[in-house]
Amino acid sequence: KFFRAMGIETVAGRTFSERYAQDDSTTAFGDNPPTNAAVNAVISVAGAAQLGFKTPAAAIGAQFRVADIPVTVVGVVEDVQYRSMREEMEPIVYWMTSEDLGSLVVRYASPAPNLLVDRINQVWRRHVPNVPFEAVFAEDAVAELYDTDEARGHFFAIAAALGVVVGCLGLY
Repeated sequence: KFFRAMGIETVAGRTFSERYAQDDSTTAFGDNPPTNAAVNAVISVAGAAQLGFKTPAAAIGAQFRVADIPVTVVGVVEDVQYRSMREEMEPIVYWMTSEDLGSLVVRYASPAPNLLVDRINQVWRRHVPNVPFEAVFAEDAVAELYDTDEARGHFFAIAAALGVVVGCLGLY
């Protein structure tokens, strides 16, 4: 559901499902993991390349270990840039957990997103009243990444204009 909400396309294999017990990594990476713990993971295309696979499909079924727990790749999804475009695209391993949920991703097509936020807030408070609700729109989060670039651009524009004014005064 996360991948669909984020608009992330599956390149090979599948994404997580509640039908497969090993898709939920909650107990495997918990405080007292069972001795036979094993989990499934979805990786990004860059992750498949870093693991040495020539194609994303070749990574399906591959295993690696994390904290001595076997991890099986069940899906490969397209690369996603979660940080600034100035930073290099990093390989990603996705895990599914059914506990300790601290955030919710909602994809909407509503012409009134603030009404949707109010309704989500009501549902959030009903289910997890002890966790504060804070809504952030993706556009705002991305804009925040580039606030310093925009401020720098304004500074250079003002400096350039000042340079032109000083140059004109010199000619006068």
